[in-house]
Amino acid sequence: MTGAAFRLVLIAGLLPVAAAAQSDRTASAVRRLELRQDPGETVVRLGADGPLEAAAVVRAGTRFGVLLPFSDLSEVTGGWNAATNEVVAVRVGADNTGGAGLELELRPGVSCDLDRRESGLEVRCRAEDPPEAIVLPLTDAVTSEPASGPDDGPDPEPSVPEPTDTELSDPEDVASPDAGGDPDADPRGEAPNPDEPATPVSLDFRDADLRDVLRILSEVSGYDFVLQPGVTGRVSVRLTETPWDQALEVILRSHRLGYLTEGGVLRVGPLADLVEERRDLQLHAEARDLAGEIVAVRRRLAYVRPEEVREVLEARLSERGVLVADPRTGTVLLRDVRSRVEEITDLMDALDIPVPGVEIEARIVLASRTLSQELGIQWGGGLIEPRTGKRFPQSVVVGGDAIGSGTSSFATPGSGGVLPPADEEGARPGYGVDLPISDLPTGALGLALGALDGLAHLDFVLAAAERDGEVRILSAPRIVAQNARPATIKQGVTFPVQVVANNTVTVQFQDAVLELTVTPQVSPGGTVLLDLEVSNDSLDFGQAVGGIPSIVTQRATTRVRVADGETTVVGGVFARRESDRSGRVPGLHRIPLLGHLFRSREESRRDDELLIFLTPRIR
Repeated sequence: MTGAAFRLVLIAGLLPVAAAAQSDRTASAVRRLELRQDPGETVVRLGADGPLEAAAVVRAGTRFGVLLPFSDLSEVTGGWNAATNEVVAVRVGADNTGGAGLELELRPGVSCDLDRRESGLEVRCRAEDPPEAIVLPLTDAVTSEPASGPDDGPDPEPSVPEPTDTELSDPEDVASPDAGGDPDADPRGEAPNPDEPATPVSLDFRDADLRDVLRILSEVSGYDFVLQPGVTGRVSVRLTETPWDQALEVILRSHRLGYLTEGGVLRVGPLADLVEERRDLQLHAEARDLAGEIVAVRRRLAYVRPEEVREVLEARLSERGVLVADPRTGTVLLRDVRSRVEEITDLMDALDIPVPGVEIEARIVLASRTLSQELGIQWGGGLIEPRTGKRFPQSVVVGGDAIGSGTSSFATPGSGGVLPPADEEGARPGYGVDLPISDLPTGALGLALGALDGLAHLDFVLAAAERDGEVRILSAPRIVAQNARPATIKQGVTFPVQVVANNTVTVQFQDAVLELTVTPQVSPGGTVLLDLEVSNDSLDFGQAVGGIPSIVTQRATTRVRVADGETTVVGGVFARRESDRSGRVPGLHRIPLLGHLFRSREESRRDDELLIFLTPRIR
């Protein structure tokens, strides 16, 4: 946006508003304009015969404007090059409504503050990092005083100096830096790029005319505004350093208005009118297309099936269009108006492209470790006293060998116990305390004591077992899939299961397999998005019901993004099972030390760990 684009139109456009709002006030005449370079700042002072009231302050980029309603600035009207550290140019404008404005063109990074005085006002402009002071080509201040009449004699104060090359230049030179160029060139220049950040603007208006506010935004934005009939109203707004496009939308939305951009022109109008206009244009374009020439096209697809894209293509057809997909030859027959045929043909070009394949390699690691420890005890005995020498009892028999005698299952080797020795007649006594281990012992110690006459005996057996096991299973299924198409690979067994229903026996087959189902999606960045399901089912005959084994299931369903050729862990399960069992004789196992003779102990621990690794490779 050039200097000419932001000229005093920005300020003078609102002067009628100020005049109407403050018609009952007396205008204050400005007698002098001073421009002074102080250390770190530039001061612009308007000296008047009374206070000056600023109705609005506008900040837009490197422009700073002050609207002065009913202020007589006719004696200081003009424009000059300032050439200070903070200010480039100063412009003062007035019109016949009694209002006027002051505008400063600033250097980048400079901000200004308004300071009201009893006899005028001051604008102080400072930079965040002020440069070293420079020497002005003028005196300490540029002063503008009313000219003396021919009969008034010498004026004690200096008069306004005539503009020179080193002092104050013509306002048109400041407003049009491209002077001397193409006279037909647009002084506003090209419309701003919509991708560039919008110029921030500060607005402070009270009951201003909407058209005048839009005129200011036109100057700030660099766009030409066209206002349709119906764009009326008044607006009160206070915005600070707001992008001009955002300020425009807020102001228009508050009045139910909208705008359309046509090149470098913004057309503002009521929303209802703009919506209706756009609908009419769309209907007109559709009617024009329908009235066009019918064109027939035949296209053979190479990388995609016609039935897969048929729905997408049919959505672009007009009312006169027909589309036929032949899956046998992979050909699409199209008949429609020329514009729709071109659109559908371009769409087929975008869809009929080779898609990459993806090789997915999965590694499923199942590790199990078991540890069991068992300690069992068995002991028993008997005592016989055939003659006590008393009338009652004449004999006493004490037996601790009832458990496991005869054909009891407690005395069989398969139970984990140790058989006691047989007597002379071949009979095997049992035990009084029978707490064997549940599995075959890996070590046992037996002790048998007896009398020669057979009237007393004692049998004692201590059995122990410890087992440690470790199992590792590695499964590595591998599959190649097309982009965005599911693929499945499985390996395992299918076993029959008898099902009885309504006195009818049927056989059903159940799967216990390792299965990998994956749907890859290749991104332009070289990564692969995987929708996958991995399951590892195995038979467990240790938990069979009615001879039918149960199925141990390990499954993972997830979505993960992996770079080409990299490996990721998509699932992991760690399970630990611990058990501690004991057999004991009630009450007696609590006796200190001797209680160990009346109890057995079994401890077991099992650790299972499942890890699933995936490695996709784009082919």
